[in-house]
Amino acid sequence: MREQILAWCRRLRARAARVRASDAFLEAFFALGCAAAVFLLAERVAFELGLLRPTLSRPGTALAIAAGIVACAGIAAFLAARRTPSVPALAWAADRTLQTEALLLSAVEIASRPRGGAFEPLVLRAAERESERLDPQTVVPLAPLRNHWAILLVAAAFALLSLWPPLEWPAPIASFSIAPPRGAAPLVITARETCIGPVEECEWDFGDGTKGRGTRLRHPYERPGRYTVTLTARGPGGEATATREAVEVLDPGSSVAEFSAEPRKGRAPLMVAFRNASRHALRFRWSFGDGSASDLFHPVHTYEKPGKYRATLAVEGEPGSDEAHAEILVLGPDAPMAAFGGFPTEGEEPLSVSFEDQSSGKISEYEWDFGDPIGEPSAAHSPIHVYRLPGTYTVKLRVKGPGGEDLETREHYIRVGKGGDRGGGGGGGQGGRGDDPASGGPQDSDPPSPYGDPRERPSVDPIPVSVSVPGTGPMVEKVKRVYTGDEEGPTGGERPLEEAYGPYRKAAEEALDRETIPESERDFVRRYFEAIRP
Repeated sequence: MREQILAWCRRLRARAARVRASDAFLEAFFALGCAAAVFLLAERVAFELGLLRPTLSRPGTALAIAAGIVACAGIAAFLAARRTPSVPALAWAADRTLQTEALLLSAVEIASRPRGGAFEPLVLRAAERESERLDPQTVVPLAPLRNHWAILLVAAAFALLSLWPPLEWPAPIASFSIAPPRGAAPLVITARETCIGPVEECEWDFGDGTKGRGTRLRHPYERPGRYTVTLTARGPGGEATATREAVEVLDPGSSVAEFSAEPRKGRAPLMVAFRNASRHALRFRWSFGDGSASDLFHPVHTYEKPGKYRATLAVEGEPGSDEAHAEILVLGPDAPMAAFGGFPTEGEEPLSVSFEDQSSGKISEYEWDFGDPIGEPSAAHSPIHVYRLPGTYTVKLRVKGPGGEDLETREHYIRVGKGGDRGGGGGGGQGGRGDDPASGGPQDSDPPSPYGDPRERPSVDPIPVSVSVPGTGPMVEKVKRVYTGDEEGPTGGERPLEEAYGPYRKAAEEALDRETIPESERDFVRRYFEAIRP
């Protein structure tokens, strides 16, 4: 009988240890799991809103945290099991459950000591009968866990974080622009990053032993040669490098051929205005690619037949000669000609841009390339695209039809800044990609205004011209002419507005893109050209 009583006591104590351990494990898991799940979910929500980068809510990290919580709960269970109540305490609890006074407690005391009086067998036998009808669950019941749903919610949160990985911030796609890419020494260029993706730091190597930091820098080259420029862009998703031979510096005073053509694409007959921007040149020779040539300073040439032409400007000066080239595309009457516009072209991410197809000709197919590495191309007529990463994007539209196909490309057309941290026009529209004055690199500053004193800028003067129309008598048409300042050129200082407007506006837009016009003057330039539009 003693052995039966002692075995009963051991079973009761083992159950008490299990109950204490499970209770401690669940309580610890609930407390630690709730705190961790709330923190991880808050971090994930903040990441999805673009506020911070996820570090703890990644699947691997979430699983590691869950394993740590289980380990801590296991340690709590082990420590709780070691604090199991004593056998007399359990016997007393059993007596209270059976309402047997101190029968089981007395039996435990008797079974734990050597044999004694004559009444001990009677007590042990009575205790054995009572213990047989005793349910251990009534003596050591499981602790009531009132938050089963909460524990399930914690487990579901960890499972969600493990199965739903966050959208990682991609490494930036490094790119940059150099203006001007070619010229005589000393040549001052403006280097500007046009990366796609979040960028926190830009490091430049200009190929002449000079380095700098910033998103837009001005750098002087003193010696002639070809220089390779390298840009290293770093962001939360990693880093990327772009390298290319971007700058050619000629000998001091060398003749440099440079010109613009407006328009470069159109339907035959196409009249193209060429704007000569060469430097250190005395003689000019134009070849329009269709067998025609000219010695004028700013010629206007009409292409009569469809085709692709290569216009060439050859200049000569005392230091030597140079050439520049441009492609002119002349289309037939029904050939597809791609053209488009977008609004808005600048803003904070995510930026929704509505693109409008402005193509002409017989078109059966559209192919849009938004320049977005995480976006999808489109075949719609006038699509809407959402840019979700900061960056500078080049947009392309290819149209196809029975008469062939055509491609329109707009370099650096869309500029998306970082949401909530957009800078004032710097860093290529990246919003917050500002230059670092403390980096020691060359910093950009507004150059002197190419227009001088605003009070001395060109004005538009209407000049009445008599035009004879048969049967109606004389008419007076106001022909607008502008003063160009080219007294030494063949134009004699004045040109009709329709002839001068295109190339001059094109040159102004290119200067705005290169940011060689001070910021304080840019609005004036835009309003000026809108005001004098033919």
